[in-house]
Amino acid sequence: MSVQTSPISLISRDGARSPVGTLAATFAGAADTAATADPGDTGASDLRAQWLQLLARDRRATVHLHPNLATNAESLGGHEPCVYSRWSADDERTLASLAVAPITRKPFRMLPGLTKRLRGQWLVGGRVLGADDQTECREFLRWSIAQMNGGRGDFMLLEDIAIGEPLWEAAQALRTTREITVLEHLRREPRWWIDFPAGTPKNYWDKFSKKTASNFRRRARKFEHKLVRYDRADQIDEFLKQAHDVTTKSWQWIQLRRGVHNDDRERRFLRLLAEHDAMRCYMLTSKDGQPIAFLLGYQWNGCYVYDKPGFDPAFTNESPGTVLLVKLIDDLIDHRPPRTLDFGPGLHEYKETFGNRQTLNGSLLLVRKAMRPGIVARLDRWNYVARNAANRMAHRALAVSGLLPLVRRMRKKSLKANHDS
Repeated sequence: MSVQTSPISLISRDGARSPVGTLAATFAGAADTAATADPGDTGASDLRAQWLQLLARDRRATVHLHPNLATNAESLGGHEPCVYSRWSADDERTLASLAVAPITRKPFRMLPGLTKRLRGQWLVGGRVLGADDQTECREFLRWSIAQMNGGRGDFMLLEDIAIGEPLWEAAQALRTTREITVLEHLRREPRWWIDFPAGTPKNYWDKFSKKTASNFRRRARKFEHKLVRYDRADQIDEFLKQAHDVTTKSWQWIQLRRGVHNDDRERRFLRLLAEHDAMRCYMLTSKDGQPIAFLLGYQWNGCYVYDKPGFDPAFTNESPGTVLLVKLIDDLIDHRPPRTLDFGPGLHEYKETFGNRQTLNGSLLLVRKAMRPGIVARLDRWNYVARNAANRMAHRALAVSGLLPLVRRMRKKSLKANHDS
């Protein structure tokens, strides 16, 4: 039987209901242990204990699937928490699989200037815990379809799924049925990783030639700096202040307002990470203590997530991003080494340079079989494809004409002028 945390209640195996606020409070107050639960306890504490067991066994699970974060609306970006779980058919006391699928209202860009919001759900972390094959994945997808057919939403968004994994294959198999419409959302993106050699993580540097490794070290020595690791709750305020100061100088912030925000939401997220010994951020400063580059990252379940990097563009010639990454990898190797480092989606030169494994990830949108959501989702997809095709054509034309470097310089000057003003 499924256990679902809806915006209204938690439905337990015996049919009893409890408010979501109670569930979140129970999870936040319980000890972080995966000890065997009382078989007769069908409440939130039982669910939490077995949830933690599934989480510990899944080497690809992210910290966002920890019950303290997954039942916290604020850590979910304000979305309504919703937890799917399926208990074993052989033993109803054993949790077989679990997924976090918050309820949201997602904007779909149908045409330029025309946006429509649909109510639906999205899968946190791109994982169904306990789903090692397509069997459990298909159970989750059946539940998702039932949610939509029951009027609880128009879509289920499966974000950042590794192509070829059981969930991806199970969702793609739905294309041959008439139960649901399956669309690829956005585009497929490469994802680079560093797999550190087991037992001898320092041997990672052997992937580079002696000359290349020497150039990295010489660049770091030439730029006088200091690397500071922030991994405690009492360091959060200092890190956020310095990281935000650097962030506001970047083009991502000036143009898109993307970066590290020195606000209560970011602070509470880092505090949750620190409480579970997962916070691991870095700051690169000049010899006189001026913040130059930063990384907001975290380490969980043997994986270090390279989440939000940034640097002051005034120091571009000193390659602060490369210096930070080299020193960061050294620190990861020397102190509490992870099994792997996840650079996240997107193709960037530094990821390809330092990574030693690549996967291809994509996102799938499962849409309810109805006219309105089907039209909205398809128009959004076609609009996205058209915009990307136009951008590629413009980029190619500028490159062929030799104007691309000039346009890039003009853009940087414009961004700098906007920042200075």
